[in-house]
Amino acid sequence: MTSRPMPVIKISRDTIIDFNHHLRCIGFVDENIPKFVEKYFIQAKRGQSETEFVTLLQSNRNIWAISHAPVSLELLCYSWLKKKVQGQSTISSLYTDVVKNIFSTLFEKKKGSE
Repeated sequence: MTSRPMPVIKISRDTIIDFNHHLRCIGFVDENIPKFVEKYFIQAKRGQSETEFVTLLQSNRNIWAISHAPVSLELLCYSWLKKKVQGQSTISSLYTDVVKNIFSTLFEKKKGSE
């Protein structure tokens, strides 16, 4: 799959391949988010309740909107379990904390391996 335009290819007199297909990645629907969070928390083997976290996500419509992207939701779950996300009021402050948390974790791992 590519985002670049592709020509129509004629393989034989009767076979034509047309690569003009439009796909849209829609991410999670609302019902998927609590299920994903529950599975993530179980897999992380933490005793924390996902209910509080899902309530936080739902309380801010901007955060709820980005939670529909699986990668974003995973980053939010990871940071929440690290106690680095508290319910920031802006997306930029939230992403700042997520990035700081990722760098902090990488630094700790690198420091521990030396």
